[in-house]
Formats: sequence, structure tokens, C-alpha cells
Amino acid sequence: MPSINDRIGSQNVIRVLSNASAPPTKLVNMNDVDTARKGEDGLVLVWDASTEKFVLSDKIDASTIIQTGISSISNTTNSSTATTGALTVAGGVGISKNLTLGAGFVAAGVATFTSDIDANASVDIFRDLRISNNLSVTGVTTFTGITTTVGDLYVGGDLYLQDDLVLDNITGSSLKITGISTVAQLTATSVTATGNVNISGITTLAGSGGITTTGGDLYVGGDLYVGDDLTFDEFVARLGTVNQQLTAAQLNVTGVTTFQNNVSLLDNDKLTFGGSALGATGSLHIYHDGSNGYIDDVAIGNLILRASGFTFYTPSNESIITGSPNADVKLFYNNVNRVETTDYGAKVTGILSATSITADNITLDEIDGGTY
Repeated sequence: MPSINDRIGSQNVIRVLSNASAPPTKLVNMNDVDTARKGEDGLVLVWDASTEKFVLSDKIDASTIIQTGISSISNTTNSSTATTGALTVAGGVGISKNLTLGAGFVAAGVATFTSDIDANASVDIFRDLRISNNLSVTGVTTFTGITTTVGDLYVGGDLYLQDDLVLDNITGSSLKITGISTVAQLTATSVTATGNVNISGITTLAGSGGITTTGGDLYVGGDLYVGDDLTFDEFVARLGTVNQQLTAAQLNVTGVTTFQNNVSLLDNDKLTFGGSALGATGSLHIYHDGSNGYIDDVAIGNLILRASGFTFYTPSNESIITGSPNADVKLFYNNVNRVETTDYGAKVTGILSATSITADNITLDEIDGGTY
């Protein structure tokens, strides 16, 4: 009897029996085989139920094919689309075990991973990456484009940024910034900075009535608006403007202080001068006790007033005492000069009353003893 190779040619063919219909258990003669493509290499025998013959074909259209051994495809055609390459699948592919790729992996549509993904090399994503659960990265991750997270972003280690970081909202138990950070609005329950913090916009500190503490220096390059109390243990300013009330337990100014408006001291609040150390009470006190005003020199020494002219006025601007350098000193009664010094003594205008007079020579134009 002729062999199967004699019957259908010398090609290396694989006999594949379909479960469809009832194919013969063996090939009896060439009538069982459609040999229209017997001149092609690498074809397989496939049972065709419609013609009830084996057909030499490069297509297997059975509803299910089960491969229990190892399948190798030696074709090396690269894939650039979903319809090119050594193996193309028009439908879905279910793989129960590992999938190992020796080259790149391109997903043109939506790729859904229901379990963990371990990437031991670089991963290039040219479109959106949407993760509905956690993304854990143990190595270095570099984002070159715009990265948007609609949920929380947790970074367990260091986060290095070479360019701008734009955040709508950031919440952290500890945020350490070693370089320059630009923040349009920062709301935090606690901010600790070991270096400089430069803020170019509006910053509201403890807007809900909390306490803002700076362990080091606080430099404000622009205006500082304070809606409530501002408490300093120590305050150093090169130049400052306070438009509202400033309450300080102690204000130590080492430079020049210029007051462009009134300085108001309440009753019994003393303006003191003197002393050699911070906090000294001073020897010269100027104050008002609610009824009278005082200039007290409480130390041993004299109270010395120096001026190119000297005048005491009443609140209604009437003269009481006037003095001029190298000239007279005048005493006034009801704004009328009654006594003044001259180069030869003193001059009295009006009546001079005295209990006694002692003199070497007296020249009197008129004596009015008055009435006693």
C-alpha cells in the first residue's frame, strides 16, 4: 500500500483532526485529501466538515484549539501595529501563567492589570497612565512630562524635582524643602524650615487663630499685614511701618527711630532717660499722673536746660518767663512784664513791695508807702 507521503507529496505536514463531523480514522486514498495547495510548504491537514475531506491549509478555524506542549514560532517579523508581526491574534488572549517579553511591549488601547506589575527596567508611557489602586515604586522614577494625580500622591522617600512643581493642594505631616519653592497659597498646621522660605504672594499664617512660631529669623521683603496680635521675644527691623496698633512688652531699638505722628503715653506711663543697661529705670522721668505733669530728675546732679531762647507759656499762650542769651530774663504777671534783668541789675515795672531794703546808696524818684 502506498505511504501517506506517496499519496499527498513529500512536504512536512501535520495531520490535524477536527472534532467537527466524523472524519475517517485513516487516509485510504487521495480522494480523502484536497491537494489543491500541495505545492506549498508548511501547510497542515485540516478536516473540512462541509466537504468531508482533509484540506491542505494554513488556517485552522476550529472554535477551540488546545495545545498541551510547547509552541515555538521561529518567524522573527517585528510588530509595529496590532495586525503585524510573527503572531497576530484578532481576538483576546488569555494567559494563565507568566508572559515574558524579550523586546518592547506596546498597548495601543486600554490595558487593565488586576494584579501587581513588576518592571525591572525602564517603562516608557507616551499617553495617559491611569491607576485605580496603589502604585508602588521602589527605585528611581523620572517624569519628563506633565504628571497629574486626581487622588493622593504618597512619597515614602525623597522627592527630587529639577523643575517647577505645581500643586493645587498639598497635605503632609512633614515637608522638607532644601531649595527654592514657589507657592501661590500655602495652608499648613505646622511649617518647619531650616533654610530660607521666600514667599512672593500673600501668606496667611494661623488664619484660624493658631500660633505661628519661627525658631530662627523671619525676613519679610514686602508688607506684613497682621490682623491680630503679633508677639515677639525679639524683633529686629531695618525699616518698618506699623499702620495699626503695636503692643510690645519691651521694644529695644538700636538705631534711629523716627515718629511721624504723635507718641502717646497714658497716665503714670513714664518716659525715662538714663541707665547703662537694657531695662534700666533711668534717672530722668517725664510723665503725667492724671492731674499734674512732671519732669523729675531723681538722681544726684542738676537738671540742665540749654537753648538759644527760653520761654514759658500758659495754655492760653500768655508769657510767664522769657530769657535771651547775653540779655534779659523777664518775669510776667498776667502777660505783663513786671521784672527784668539788665546789664546793671534788675528793673521792676510797677510797685515794688519789700519788708526791708539793704543798700549802700539809694536814689528814689518817688516813694509811695501804700496803705497798710
